[in-house]
Amino acid sequence: FLNDNLKEGVVIIDRAYHNVNYDFNFFNTIKITIIKFIYFFKFFDAEFSLIHNFVNFFVFFPLYVISISLIFIKKISLEDQNIIFFNILFIVSFSVFHALTWIDYDWRYRGVIVLPLFYNMTIFLKYFSIKLMNGKN
Repeated sequence: FLNDNLKEGVVIIDRAYHNVNYDFNFFNTIKITIIKFIYFFKFFDAEFSLIHNFVNFFVFFPLYVISISLIFIKKISLEDQNIIFFNILFIVSFSVFHALTWIDYDWRYRGVIVLPLFYNMTIFLKYFSIKLMNGKN
């Protein structure tokens, strides 16, 4: 099943318009795996309604940006750094697993990464609020 999907260039199961035409070889297999990894984080789709895409944008885009920005914030406690590290490690590991296996047509798998993303957001808001409070004093 997985090998057949890979040979057919399937990026997302049951969404043929995402399929990729390619020659089945080692380098192109890596290429399609990278494409699948990127599509794991894709939160919009041509077949979704405008409202669905709009809501997904306002939920997932800030969560992704905040999680990435936490890597660059310097004054974070070691405990929070460890939490952020393991949250991001979990998200990347989970997405790599799906890039190597399959991505379901309705993106149910993404539900698993929502909790670590929101946890990262709470850490970000904690440090952002501390910065705001210190700026007022």
